[in-house]
Amino acid sequence: MKRIFNIRHAAVLAVMALTAACSDSDDWQPGPGVKDGCQQVHFSGSNETVSELEATDPYSRTVTLSVERNTSAGTLTVPVTVEMKSDGLEIPGEVRFEDGQLTAALSITVTGEVKAGTSYGYQLLLEGDEVDPYADNGGTMRWAGEISFPLSQVAKMWIDGLEDVLGYWHETVKDMGGGKYRINNWMNSGIGIDLTVSANNAITISGSQLKEIYADTWYSGDSYIYFNEYNSATGNYDYYKFYPHGTDAYIWIDELCTYSYYESESFRYSYYDPADDCFCISAAWLKLNTESNGRNWQVLKFKFLADGEEFEDYLPEQPETPDEPDEPGNEVTFTASFGDYYYTFGGSFNVTAENVGDNGYLFKNFLGCGDDITITIDDRTTGGITMQGTYSYYYDGLFYLTASNGYAAYVYPNLGVTENYINYMYFYTASGTDYAKWNETDKTFELGTYFMLNEDTDNWLWDTLYLKLNE
Repeated sequence: MKRIFNIRHAAVLAVMALTAACSDSDDWQPGPGVKDGCQQVHFSGSNETVSELEATDPYSRTVTLSVERNTSAGTLTVPVTVEMKSDGLEIPGEVRFEDGQLTAALSITVTGEVKAGTSYGYQLLLEGDEVDPYADNGGTMRWAGEISFPLSQVAKMWIDGLEDVLGYWHETVKDMGGGKYRINNWMNSGIGIDLTVSANNAITISGSQLKEIYADTWYSGDSYIYFNEYNSATGNYDYYKFYPHGTDAYIWIDELCTYSYYESESFRYSYYDPADDCFCISAAWLKLNTESNGRNWQVLKFKFLADGEEFEDYLPEQPETPDEPDEPGNEVTFTASFGDYYYTFGGSFNVTAENVGDNGYLFKNFLGCGDDITITIDDRTTGGITMQGTYSYYYDGLFYLTASNGYAAYVYPNLGVTENYINYMYFYTASGTDYAKWNETDKTFELGTYFMLNEDTDNWLWDTLYLKLNE
């Protein structure tokens, strides 16, 4: 619904605002001024928020922060206020620039003995008239960080329900202290992640290499993390590969998207289970290289090995190669047509398919969508069918036509005869329904479908796509 702004209401608001501005009770104060020639001293944006040191190295006790200014002329001393620090930290009260320096060093030292698995936090504020609180210089006048002496532990990891497929493998997990954990090379992907366990045992996932983090539009506090990066050459987003058993293994994770939920006390997707002493990371989407379709809602789990416990990675043997389908070229044709939108797509048209076994048909570049779709007749009596694609997938009883970049595929049913196309299409395949089936009498696939026509992204259309086998 559009909001209509009332002109009379606007005038009243303007008078109220003017009256408030002239009121004796106005407590508004301007922000601090910035002196002419301010050197805009700030903490460098390149500083590490969490710094790792080695607990067993007695000489590894100092972390150095970089502080920058916009000129190298003259010496300068800037006050540093320690707003918060853990016991055992020694932090100077000022930072000094020498003449000719754009960057100065601020060293923080941990005093006394330390133990692996402990961390020290601090928050610092640069003050004085050489600090510009309004400058956009890639840094900040306030810096909060941690110094961690991580405890490296070996963890056993697996995917719940896929133990017979992907087995078990080990990961080196660093206990950073304070409920924070780090995996520097998760499943030999080259990607590092940080896990933070909250007071209610919910897990958030972060990391400097994670570029594709999107807020969930349905639930506040949720976030999807897509482990992919933009490929400027193709214009697509390429998924990182994860190799639990190394790059030489026959099986790996081709695509991964995790899901974090950290607001609710009663429900969360990624969490630590204290009863089982187990960490659970929810994957909203996961696809193995041996599968054409991905898997929704998988859970990756890991547990630390107990003292003296031994563990060897386990990967099931590679399954035998299934029988090859009938020789290519064993093609059949189908007459394709829509029901209500018959004329919209230029009437009926022919599509070809290859026989796959006794009851399957492989449609390459199905209706011009860019994906190869196999439709298999599971039961000729009841008409039950299964649809499968390289990128397309099932979700909640629906089969979505999907492009290689993970987005909805464009579909061109009868290109050349009509310029009409489909920008979003899925088939209603939920169990127990009669919308997607094989009609043995007519030798026809009847596929109930929702779709959007051309660039109309506001209106869903319903129809049936008929694929009649030409015998």
